[in-house]
Amino acid sequence: MLRYLQDRRETAYRVTFLHSARSPADLLFQGELTAIAARGGMTPGFICERDALPGMEAGFLTRDMLQAHVPDLHDCTVLTCGPAPYMRAVRAMLGETGFDMAHYHEESFGDPTERRNPDGAAPESLRPDGGEPAATATPSPVDHQPANAGQNLVHFTLSGKAAPYRPGETILDVASRAGIAVPTNCQMGLCGTCKAHCSAGRVAMDDTEGLAPGELEQGMVLTCCGRPQGAVSIAL
Repeated sequence: MLRYLQDRRETAYRVTFLHSARSPADLLFQGELTAIAARGGMTPGFICERDALPGMEAGFLTRDMLQAHVPDLHDCTVLTCGPAPYMRAVRAMLGETGFDMAHYHEESFGDPTERRNPDGAAPESLRPDGGEPAATATPSPVDHQPANAGQNLVHFTLSGKAAPYRPGETILDVASRAGIAVPTNCQMGLCGTCKAHCSAGRVAMDDTEGLAPGELEQGMVLTCCGRPQGAVSIAL
């Protein structure tokens, strides 16, 4: 949208562009955004969870940070894009300020009703910190390895389940069928919401953009586009 405004030489719009990222290395189009800002009409703000450089905000976007960058917030239209928890946090901040949500819009990665997760499952039904599954987790008929499963098996180390898979299926497909809730959003390998640790075996991924630098080497995989190759162990 910024490129469109620049190409049209639009002067009737004033834009504040706030970009949250894990680190400065993860900022997208930083050079281009800075160049657009230099032409006028757009003010960028970069927010980095870690290793923020001078001129950047450190940590996560907060209500105070938002209001500092956009003091006339109530006169603006807000457009948000990102993982579901991020957009939920932005909505909460705006609600706390009394923002008119008729002027709020967000971009999601498809219809949530089409996302593949077990009926009634929620990310809270499994603790990602290695603790015991919550009491709401229910047994699944794929808790135990079938005798003829061979090597096509995913071991879910946190929930203690094992499930067979068909060639070409993703780890998210297998986990969903096993009744394991996986936090998921874009389901294209871009946002990183669904990543999990692979402690054994090999996973072929269609895309790795959702992983931070170094995570691939540490064994992190994107379950939405990660396809097991033989027997694998995943921390879910």
